[in-house]
Amino acid sequence: AIRRAELIGIPLFQLPDGTNIYEIEGSIGRYISRQRTILYQRSAEVHRRLMQSSIQGKGMPGLLLELSQGTGRAAALLDQWGRVRDIASPPVMKLTAESLSAALDKTWAKGFQGASPVGEGTEPLVVDLPLLLADWQAIGCALALRGQAAGYLLLIGKVGQLGPMERLALGQATSVFAGEMAKERAVVEAESRLKGGFLEELLEGELSDEEEMSTRASHLGYDISGASVVVVFGVEPGQKPKHESRDSGASTLRRILEAVPPGTPTLCREGDAVVLLPLAGGLEEENPTAKVETLRLKMAKKLEDFVVIAGIGRCYPGIRGLQRSYQEARRALALGKDMAPGGRTHYFGSLGI
Repeated sequence: AIRRAELIGIPLFQLPDGTNIYEIEGSIGRYISRQRTILYQRSAEVHRRLMQSSIQGKGMPGLLLELSQGTGRAAALLDQWGRVRDIASPPVMKLTAESLSAALDKTWAKGFQGASPVGEGTEPLVVDLPLLLADWQAIGCALALRGQAAGYLLLIGKVGQLGPMERLALGQATSVFAGEMAKERAVVEAESRLKGGFLEELLEGELSDEEEMSTRASHLGYDISGASVVVVFGVEPGQKPKHESRDSGASTLRRILEAVPPGTPTLCREGDAVVLLPLAGGLEEENPTAKVETLRLKMAKKLEDFVVIAGIGRCYPGIRGLQRSYQEARRALALGKDMAPGGRTHYFGSLGI
């Protein structure tokens, strides 16, 4: 009996002779009920405090801090590619984003395969995650937006510290974090539409009033008064991400633009990423290939699964010159894909056209 109980993980108790089994059964049932009530009350309190923090606009860092304080464990948020975005840890743990990144086993994402996304009418799946740290363990839940994993929420603690209460609190917290992530994405998408619409008009529309376009650019935080060239980045056609990669063709463009310096005008258009790159040397800077190639290599490092290529237009004076530079950059990229595949930077001024 002991062997079978250990095999299937069921507790086995030996009672003294003469014990009334019905009385013991009632006592055990009441104890389990009390413990379950305590667990739900504690996890509900954590959830209530998280909701309050979200309403107060504390953002993801504030939510992570609240979850860490409410559970006494480290809480971490990973993006859709598994990179540690932020972490909140009790002072005694001394866990940082860098140490957690190094501790995550490369196979950690396998546990989320087949997990039901939050918001589809099912309880979120709490997964045990492998850590490359002795005496440490982690549990996690996938955060989903529009039916796809947009990030992962983790709790980390010493072995034996992540029990039913932590699992219940983590499962309930995912809805709050998924909602916060949806708010963040809505703000980004609104800003992207606003800026993207302006850049589309700038590069492809009728420029009836250059002064008005310059004013609109400054309101969006762009400075297009100086000399600039248009660069179009893309990936080699026909490529597929490596096995188990969470990258897709659409997400690739977003990751390309992550390597661009903040404040640089950018646009995702027709499968390519468009960048307005200022030239420090002004119109006299003859060939910006070296600067763009440095940026392309930085992008390629972030996208190990894809080969990144770039096309550069020449620099022309005035805002109207950006449209001409854009058309040249697109032609340089298209010719580069056909004539010299393998990931390179192609400058229209060097093509001899």
